[in-house]
Amino acid sequence: MNNIVLVGAGQIGSRHLQALSNIKNECRITVFDPNQSALERAQNRLLDVSDNALNVFFTTEMPVDDSFSLAIIATSADVRLAVFEALVQQNKLKYIIFEKVLFQSVLQIQQCTKLLETHAIRAWVNCPRRAFTSYKKLKSVIEEEQFASMKVTGSSYGLACNGIHFVDLFVFLNGLNNLNMKSELGCDVIESKRGGCFEVFGKLHITANDHSLSLFCDNVTDSQRYEIEIRTTQTRFVIDELAQKMRVYNNEDTLLSTTEFVVTPQSQLSHIVATEIMTKGRCDLTTFSESALLHEQYLSVFIAHFNAIQPNRFKVCPIS
Repeated sequence: MNNIVLVGAGQIGSRHLQALSNIKNECRITVFDPNQSALERAQNRLLDVSDNALNVFFTTEMPVDDSFSLAIIATSADVRLAVFEALVQQNKLKYIIFEKVLFQSVLQIQQCTKLLETHAIRAWVNCPRRAFTSYKKLKSVIEEEQFASMKVTGSSYGLACNGIHFVDLFVFLNGLNNLNMKSELGCDVIESKRGGCFEVFGKLHITANDHSLSLFCDNVTDSQRYEIEIRTTQTRFVIDELAQKMRVYNNEDTLLSTTEFVVTPQSQLSHIVATEIMTKGRCDLTTFSESALLHEQYLSVFIAHFNAIQPNRFKVCPIS
């Protein structure tokens, strides 16, 4: 029987748990969070989708002297490395999934890399668009043409905390991860909904050979909105993930079609990923090594900006 540990029972952690309850093969799931209220909320969310919670155990104490087939670290980024260190020092882990933003400094990424190597643990980072059927189908279409550029434009979608998702998607679609990142970010630093973390607004410009990615986010509206535009040499795809629609245009900007574009929620995805990992030793998520490379560049851009506008305030990049 597979043994899974989920660390962090907050918003994203509870969604992981809802999905994990759908694993068909028998497994034991331990949910660890020092916050009892978070555990109770996660338990209630589990009961919303499943009556079968017999093999799910909730605890406020770090597991010790156990062996886990899979660990999912769904804590905030500021404590993620410390939690992983404690978990791996007191237990045996085979596979692990980290949430994004991976960590808050390049040094933390390097320290985690060494721990993974020391304990021979295979790891992935949860940038899940690579696992969406809709994006896999789009990638196959793009491969028949020639990828040119990608642009994300919107308001209040969380440029600092969520931009890495779009960087990862860009790399997934064009196959290049040797990126050059530049920023045009505003001076306003806004406290985010995640305690101790901040958001900024403006633009990120990213290039990989002759391919480009532009991310723009303002705070004109409080409600989240954004569109993703992907161009090939022949076609322009405009994706509204919130509406789950995709418009397709030709080079003359004539609308060719409007189709459904399914965005799979975490609560319907984690069990698929977990099963693939535990049965095949692989999955569609970004490998830790590739995501670490992207995160190093990404964090460097933001920490440089934070330190430029508020010198000596931030020792790490305050995003999660």
